[in-house]
Amino acid sequence: MRQDLVQRNVATLVHPPRISAYDAHNLTVEEANRLLGAVRGDRLEALYLVSLLLGLRQGEVLGLRWEDVNLETGLLTIRRQLQVIDGQPTFTEPKTQRSRRTIPLPASVADALARHRIRQKEDRLAAGGRWQAQWGVVFANEFGAPINVSALRRHFKQVQTQADLPPMRWHDLRHATSSFLAAHGVHPTVAQAILGHASLATTLGVYTHASADAIRQATDLLGEMASLETSIE
Repeated sequence: MRQDLVQRNVATLVHPPRISAYDAHNLTVEEANRLLGAVRGDRLEALYLVSLLLGLRQGEVLGLRWEDVNLETGLLTIRRQLQVIDGQPTFTEPKTQRSRRTIPLPASVADALARHRIRQKEDRLAAGGRWQAQWGVVFANEFGAPINVSALRRHFKQVQTQADLPPMRWHDLRHATSSFLAAHGVHPTVAQAILGHASLATTLGVYTHASADAIRQATDLLGEMASLETSIE
């Protein structure tokens, strides 16, 4: 078409298949507490806390290195993400420029990371010469290498079963962070800074996705109004 070699672009006549949108599961506070209870004491407890309470993407949390975490100042910085390329774990640039961000650590997350660092030092001593120090990742396997995504997926399914939760994707943890921020009245621009959304429209799209709890509260309010009207009559 650009070179005037054809008079018509037949690709415009194609009807592409419809892609079904995934209906994310909105974790309630009670479900989130059950999930965190299921991983309490687990070697990956801190990973779940960081993912759920800070809303990091899976690649961001797996790509964290200890140089990105300052427990003294209570700050965590996203500088890279971990992706599997040609079957090999590889550090890559963050998804967008806004994905590069520094997030203050809640006390519960900082404490979990401090315990996790002690546990990792024990793993390093046990591994001896097999420890892969070159990675320097916060969340590593027993030999210091990045956690395998498939293994993490299996672990997540086990946690869901143990916590009696419905099937979820890992990304639903990040979605839950957005929902909790919205429920607590956090301004969208602040939520955008925490989550690293490329545009405010993305944050607002999550904020306008009402949770089941919010819908229940709204209908209960309407019910109270109807009761009030009846009593007045």
